[in-house]
Amino acid sequence: MLARRTILSLFGLLLLAACGGSQPADATAPTVVSVYPADGFHGFKRGEAITITFNEPVDPISVMEAYRSDDEGLKPDQVTFAFADGGKKVYIQPVQPLLYSPTDAYLYYAFELGPEVSDRSGNPLAQPLRVSFSTMRTLTANLPSERAFDGSASPTAAVSDQALLSVGDGATDAGIRGFFSFAFPEDAGGVLAAELRFFVHHISGTPFADLGRLSLEPVTLGDALDATDYYVSALATPITDAGTGWTDGSYRTYGVSDWAIAAWNEGRGRLEVRLRFDAETDHDGSTDALFLVAQDAEEVPEAIGPEYLPVLRLTYYGP
Repeated sequence: MLARRTILSLFGLLLLAACGGSQPADATAPTVVSVYPADGFHGFKRGEAITITFNEPVDPISVMEAYRSDDEGLKPDQVTFAFADGGKKVYIQPVQPLLYSPTDAYLYYAFELGPEVSDRSGNPLAQPLRVSFSTMRTLTANLPSERAFDGSASPTAAVSDQALLSVGDGATDAGIRGFFSFAFPEDAGGVLAAELRFFVHHISGTPFADLGRLSLEPVTLGDALDATDYYVSALATPITDAGTGWTDGSYRTYGVSDWAIAAWNEGRGRLEVRLRFDAETDHDGSTDALFLVAQDAEEVPEAIGPEYLPVLRLTYYGP
């Protein structure tokens, strides 16, 4: 009998050694480490996914069962779930893009994860997650032109640091073309419409009679305005102007929505416009040109007020 008890005792010790002893049960509740969009966030974009990161892997089924939203576009049957990082991260993707606000008022969405979320040991979420956020709004802004690109260029030289830019020809019979550039807001999420406005400081000679129609056309410039931009290819059919109504001290306005939308969609980040006449020069040895206020006129407010600076009135999606 003693031998049998000794054998059983040794067997038990060997079993414990093989198992390494008993492990303590996991009693730590999972917590949310980060969430995008955060509560109160403005500017959620189409195509983005709600992203939640936990401190430990969670049970995917529990997350899907704990997810709730009453907002159209975020309801449980209107989103998909994907898990990554071993179950620590969940992506909640709307099947259809969430709506943007058609005005400058915020359009809010909300969702929550209830305590049904659990880790793989069954521990419930330490604290329910509730998030309210807004998508993009429809905003309008008057964008100033960029000094590095505002200016005039001939086939041999360019000037971008003057209060006035010129378009036409000069006393040396060299053609002169004008340029404006407008950078889109960094937080823009899309462009809807655009209108270009600039101020005619004065007109010298008779450019429309001698040089033909004025054309406005979108272009792509380099890092700064230079002489090569005189001949750079246009990106679209120009807007032509025969000169009706052009007078000293007048505003000129042109709808350029298609150009601005294309610039945004193509990732150019700005709308750049060139102004030129049909003919480069009339070879008469006299100046025939338009003189337009450029952004550098900011430096002489006592001579040219800020109301005369060129602007691009842009309607766009923003946070």
